[in-house]
Amino acid sequence: MFLTVDEIDRCTQWLLKHASAPVQYLTHKHILQTDPASESMLALWEMVKGSEEAGEIFSKQNDDGSFFSGGPWGPRGYRRESGLGYNATRPKFTTTSWLLPFLGGMGFTATNDARVQKSCEYILADTGIPNQIQEALPKE
Repeated sequence: MFLTVDEIDRCTQWLLKHASAPVQYLTHKHILQTDPASESMLALWEMVKGSEEAGEIFSKQNDDGSFFSGGPWGPRGYRRESGLGYNATRPKFTTTSWLLPFLGGMGFTATNDARVQKSCEYILADTGIPNQIQEALPKE
């Protein structure tokens, strides 16, 4: 079963009227293919950056760029004091590698937000990837 053009239009209009700022931005970007440099898109992007959703997530970011928050999106019971520790991927749903795709889905990238870039750098350092790359390079 496929949606008709009218059904798609009705759903799109509902998103533009009722959805959060990130969803409205992405609706314009991906469905309506609005020019990202247009005045309306730049205004929407400012709304995304100032949105409650983005504010809640970024408020949980640590100085090193990592996330370990136990925010409202994460499982209950994990706390930094538990002794279980945390890294870029553990525990699920609350740490850096879990939140970056969500932020990317909201439109944030390492090129348009320094906080996301810092998180990417944290993941690379935490996983040891820069060291692996250095080790793989030919020695002079």
